[in-house]
Order: sequence, then structure tokens, then C-alpha cells
Amino acid sequence: MINIIMCTYNGERYISEQIQSIVDSTVKDWRLMIFDDQSIDHTIECIKYYQKKYSGKIYYKINQKKQGVVLNFLKSIYEVGVQMKEHDLIMLCDQDDHWNRDKIQKTANGMKQLIQVYGNKIPLLVCTDVTVVDEMRNVLNPSFRNMNHYQIKKMDLSHLLMENKVQGCTVMLNKSLAGMLDRLPHTAVMHDSWLALIAVVFGRIKYIDEPTMQYRQHTGNLQGSISYKEDVKNKFSNLRGQRQIVMKTTPQATEFLKLYRDVIPVGSRSVIKAFATLPRQNFVLRRYHIIRYHMWKSGMLRNIGLMVLI
Repeated sequence: MINIIMCTYNGERYISEQIQSIVDSTVKDWRLMIFDDQSIDHTIECIKYYQKKYSGKIYYKINQKKQGVVLNFLKSIYEVGVQMKEHDLIMLCDQDDHWNRDKIQKTANGMKQLIQVYGNKIPLLVCTDVTVVDEMRNVLNPSFRNMNHYQIKKMDLSHLLMENKVQGCTVMLNKSLAGMLDRLPHTAVMHDSWLALIAVVFGRIKYIDEPTMQYRQHTGNLQGSISYKEDVKNKFSNLRGQRQIVMKTTPQATEFLKLYRDVIPVGSRSVIKAFATLPRQNFVLRRYHIIRYHMWKSGMLRNIGLMVLI
């Protein structure tokens, strides 16, 4: 069984289209579990319509108090994971995208490959590329990865600490990973970066270099919408601001150390500690740790900027 977790908040504009794209999937062994963060529009009415239309496939729950997107996803993953069977899987879903009909199948095939090699007892995570579209689903870029020049072969801990390449809306994970959310962070940058850290430290990540969905860019969701050249240009034009952005990700590493200190392997602990303490290190030590642990971003220009701003 594929447990699809969708976290919603005021999603009436696109949620019907997203739900229908899931319904149209080639794989039918799924259930959609929606966790609403106290929407004040017609999101719940939209959900109820589809719940009635596809009886037994769609469920929803309204949070008793607002969680925010990060905790809403992480708490929901743990809640579903505790209840599901050993070989069931979880997929994450945003409220405003559009899934390809074969998204579930292709992602599940990637998970099957991981399980065949590593077994199902460790945290496993599969993610994919996406097609970037506008509000009307006109293609802006056929590949989010290519648009951002991400080096997906470098998905190790050091690189993911400095640059998260896991998009939450593409993620599939197993019960073992969900179970590790029995301790929840309060300073996670996003739910996908937190899940990526768990998977890379304690298990395995597989990136499928193929778009499996349409990632909608609109006024309420502009994350990741600029090109690589624009990204680099912005970083060099505002080095101080970019330095602050990098430093703002270090508290996540600090909390990861705190929550999992008793089980983190020694080698991983050293890398995470070096990254977590970057703000307290001097000019030379920061660069030493970045070079020693290969804490690089994707692309030479980004890394030149990194060495300048850090």
C-alpha cells in the first residue's frame, strides 16, 4: 500500500486538479491522507467532494492547532508510519502540483531497487526530478535539476548539508525512516532537508533523474523558480545576505546532532559538527572544514561565491 500524505493550507485553487492527477495514476494501490492546517478557504469542501466521489481512497484530518508546513509533514509522516505495515510506503504530496500518471510506479521501482540492495530495515528515500510549470501548467523548464545545475551524483552528507537537492513533493520513504521521526525538530529548514539528513546518515537515498510530476510556480510558491545564472548573480550581488542564508541552515545541523547524538555514526558526527559550528569558527577554520569535508554546492561559480561569502 502506498500512503500518500498531502499537507494542505488554503489550497482551494489547485487541490482538485492535484487530487485528480493522483486518482488517474496507473498504480491504484494507494490511499490519500490529507492533513489540513486549519484552512480558511474552501479546501475542506474540495476534499469532501473527492472523498465522496472516491469512497475509501481519501481521508482527511484537520489539525487541532496550526503546525506550519514543516511540522505538519513530519508529524503526519510519523503518525502514518506507526500505523502502516512493514512493507507499506509513504509518498509526500503538495496541494498545488500535478502528478504524471506513472509517478507512483517509477518512484516505487526506485524504492524496490534500494530494498533489493540494502533491505528494508534502514531508512530509505527516493526522490526525482520535476518539470517546472506556471500557474496554467505551461512548461517553464522541462527539468528542475538542469535549471539549477544540481549535481545529483553528489548526494552525500557533506553536500546535502550545504545544498539540499531533495524536493519534498517527489519523496517516497519507507517505514524505517518514518519511525525515526519519533523526535521532532524545531529548527528544520524544511521537511525535505530533514528527511534527507536522516536518510543519508542512517540509510540510503536514490535520485531518479527523470521528471515525474509538474511543479507549479505561482505567486504563493516561488521557491526554486529562478535559473542557475540568476541564482549565481543574486549571490554575488548580495554576498552578506547569502552568507546569512548559509548560516541560517546551521541550527538545523545543531538540532540534528542533539536529537540523534546517541545513534549518529562517528564519521557523520564529525561532518555535522563542523557544519553546525561554522558561525563560531574563524575565517581560516571555516574554509578548512569546507575543504576537508567537501561541503560544496553544485557548480564552480557557486563554490567560488561560497568561499568568498563564508
